[in-house]
Amino acid sequence: MGDVDSGTFGAKAEHAVFGVRVTPAERAAALARHLETETTPLLSFGWDVAATPRNTPPASAPAGGKSLAEGELSLQETAEAAARRAASAQDRYGAFVSVADPTAEVARAGRAGERTALTGVPVAVKDNIAVTGMSLTANSAVLKRAVADEDAAVVERLREIGALIVGKAALDEFAFGTVGPGITNPAAPGRTVGGSSGGSAAAVAAGVCPVALGTDTGGSVRIPASCTGVVGFKPTSGWFSNRGVIPLSWSLDVIGLFARTVGDLSAAFTAIAARPAAADGPELGSLRVAVPDDHYLRVADAGVTAGFGVACGVLRAAGAAVEPAELPDSDDALDMQYLIVLSEAAEYHRQRWDVQSAEYSEGVRTALQRGSEIRAGEYLTAQRARAVLQRRVGAVLDRCDVLALPTLAVDPPPVDAEQVTLADGRTEDVVSSMLRYTALFNHTGFPAVSIPLPTADGVPRGLQLVGRHGEDAALLRVARLIEDVLAQ
Repeated sequence: MGDVDSGTFGAKAEHAVFGVRVTPAERAAALARHLETETTPLLSFGWDVAATPRNTPPASAPAGGKSLAEGELSLQETAEAAARRAASAQDRYGAFVSVADPTAEVARAGRAGERTALTGVPVAVKDNIAVTGMSLTANSAVLKRAVADEDAAVVERLREIGALIVGKAALDEFAFGTVGPGITNPAAPGRTVGGSSGGSAAAVAAGVCPVALGTDTGGSVRIPASCTGVVGFKPTSGWFSNRGVIPLSWSLDVIGLFARTVGDLSAAFTAIAARPAAADGPELGSLRVAVPDDHYLRVADAGVTAGFGVACGVLRAAGAAVEPAELPDSDDALDMQYLIVLSEAAEYHRQRWDVQSAEYSEGVRTALQRGSEIRAGEYLTAQRARAVLQRRVGAVLDRCDVLALPTLAVDPPPVDAEQVTLADGRTEDVVSSMLRYTALFNHTGFPAVSIPLPTADGVPRGLQLVGRHGEDAALLRVARLIEDVLAQ
């Protein structure tokens, strides 16, 4: 393995991964109330990744005819320009762990067998996703010299369609956390970039590349998208294979995408998924939008609720029917996140723990220790509760075209903040506060996208839209309609 120039490891993930709000037993007891009055259904994501057709002709460009390629530049010029931007963003924002060799990327892209909207387009890849010959450090000292010897499944697809890998994007260590330590937010330098896919979001926000890959376990694509003012999409759970991805949580990890606009993201998703985009669906005048009730929004910052209220007003003015719905309490999502993620992460890292524990940062080391102490019954209670909550969210989506809610309950916290005060008066660690409105859709498997909200005060905020299982293209079509009306 070759050396990897990945900056300073070990000092980048000192933030607490989860606050000790209650013990694991108390979290499990809180979730168990969902199991007392109904039979636990089976989890069903409604999608079989193995059944994804690979021969459907994908779109050659985003909707509206816009190309993701860089004008009239040659492939070599495009790759070299992207590499220069990535190197600059590595120095200025800490957005990259390593930068790709542009000449090697051009050679690989020249062997592509299929032309799509991503052919010849620079793409950043989060550094927990394997790219042959490039770093695979997960931004940790534990893997500081690691280099991948094969491509992840999603990267194999990027190679098939001739995308240019521009570099490996920085992240919270092993994808723990939501704050992107060491990464500067291009849209709001004094505020957190979000995480764990903060480098991927920063790369798109800074204009390094039009598309980036991340992973989303509890919101790790949508959170940094909201913090940086870009679009972030978590597909239906199971849509993409996770082969070649260093796991945080086997049962929750999802590969997601970033782009500047919904049109660009939809084109990229269509190209990678090799499925056609949604051709039709409801227009704004007949759109049915479910929104959380006041109880669910009780923890949200004033700026968050104000921005969300303006968005709802715009949708109503455009003719959409906007109606309140009851969602599972956001505390439930945090309890499931704690029990499932920490348990599964501790099991994955057990193989290295005895010999390399000192190389983990303090925050991750503490989280893994807590995960090792969670009992099997507590873990299984959380998994059973997932199925109950999936059915409840599904019942809401059966009555509407899309569920809309803020992406974050709080504004992007200041860099290095460790705690925030929620609107209901509770003090909470930053990571938990940022997971509150996103984690539920990892646990229930529904596709979700964060699009930027226009803001008068310059603070980046996101509107999260959630669709039905397997109807990802339809969700992105609705998201584009809403993006367009919000921009007017």
